[in-house]
Order: sequence, then structure tokens, then C-alpha cells
Amino acid sequence: MALRVLKKGNRPALEAKPTVYFIQAVSGGPVKIGKTTKEVAKRLGSLQTGNVSKLIVIGTTDKYTEEYLHERFRTWRIAGEWFRPSLTLLRWIQACAALPSDAHKQLAKASIWNED
Repeated sequence: MALRVLKKGNRPALEAKPTVYFIQAVSGGPVKIGKTTKEVAKRLGSLQTGNVSKLIVIGTTDKYTEEYLHERFRTWRIAGEWFRPSLTLLRWIQACAALPSDAHKQLAKASIWNED
């Protein structure tokens, strides 16, 4: 997580730069595109609390804003921050986002069953 230095009065203040994350159930299904200024693992934990399916982080980026990604993938928006796992979206995550070690298997498995 990167930090930005902001001026607050005469003293610099640190503000965490948002990280955009991609979360999906291990079994596949919709992809959540969200952002957090905290650790992504903590955000995953809070989402997991309200979800019966095991969720995993399939990618993260700090190069693109959440708003940009929501607009880019608007065609596949289901509701709010949840998107249909189209091949376009999954391939973009694979090509442009930092992937946790287990995400390659998840993306490959999801790609088999999805078409744009």
C-alpha cells in the first residue's frame, strides 16, 4: 500500500493511497471491484462475514481508480460493485492487476465457463 504525503496546516499528514481489489468466490461467480485504504486482507475478511461462499482476492492494482474500472466494465455490471465474470474482465485482471499466487488457477477456472 503506497502512502501520499498531504499538507495539513504546517505539518505533512500521511494518507493511504487506495488499492483497488478484485474479489470472487472460490467457486466462481460475480467479481467485486472495490477499493480500500486499509489492508486488502482486512476488507476481504469483512466481506467474508456476510457471504456463505469462500471469497478470495484475485487481483489488486493501484494504477487504476475504482471509478475508471467501474466505467470500463459497466457492460458487465450486475449491481453496485459486482460484475459478471466476463472473459474481458478476467483477462484484464490477469494482464493488468497484481495477482496473488493462487489467483492464476482461479482465473483460469473461471475463464473456462465464461464468455463475453
